[in-house]
Amino acid sequence: MRIALTDLRLDRIDVIHAREETFTLAEDVRAVGLGQAWGDLEPLSGKGHLT
Repeated sequence: MRIALTDLRLDRIDVIHAREETFTLAEDVRAVGLGQAWGDLEPLSGKGHLT
């Protein structure tokens, strides 16, 4: 994930998982519970975003 953050010039990576809780996996990487996804994830914006 570190390589993806660097190579793709990402601000962060959110990984969706089957449980409810959201927690940090590493700096700029977090696990987002499927049940929390709509509330915890921010809308995409910026360069490269397709509307």
